[in-house]
Amino acid sequence: MTHPLSRTAAPLVGSALLMLMAGCVSSSQPADSTAQRARASAVPSLTVQVSCNECEVKEGLPELIRTAYEARRTGLGAQTQADGATQAPAVLTIRSYAERGVVKRFLLGPAGIVFSDAIEAELQIRGQRIMISESARVPFQGIDAVARRIGEKALDAVVDAQPR
Repeated sequence: MTHPLSRTAAPLVGSALLMLMAGCVSSSQPADSTAQRARASAVPSLTVQVSCNECEVKEGLPELIRTAYEARRTGLGAQTQADGATQAPAVLTIRSYAERGVVKRFLLGPAGIVFSDAIEAELQIRGQRIMISESARVPFQGIDAVARRIGEKALDAVVDAQPR
């Protein structure tokens, strides 16, 4: 015989867990403000470099960061400024990189959440150095999701660094 509350409690607990997981895997896309769109009429191109001690960055990851930067630029309706004497490209240098393997992401179960995929990078734009970092602990988000967020954050930082 089952307890009468077990029929009502199980769906509630399941719903609560789904809401928690949904919050963990949802993308935190920054809101585009009118001021940000106005300042973003033209932005420099992005060059991505790797300079971290003994880290092995996944092949194609710098291009993924650059692609996310370009997608965010397009979303803001900004043009790419021509590189030249008056406008140097923005340079993003990966300084720290950590990627979980499949075992740490999926096979360890809840214990796997103590590990994370992470990128720390330095953005150089108009003589400024801006640190950008992102990490993911949820198994469904890997290093590719982190790289895309780094590209988006780089574009936001470039827009914020533009003269007002």
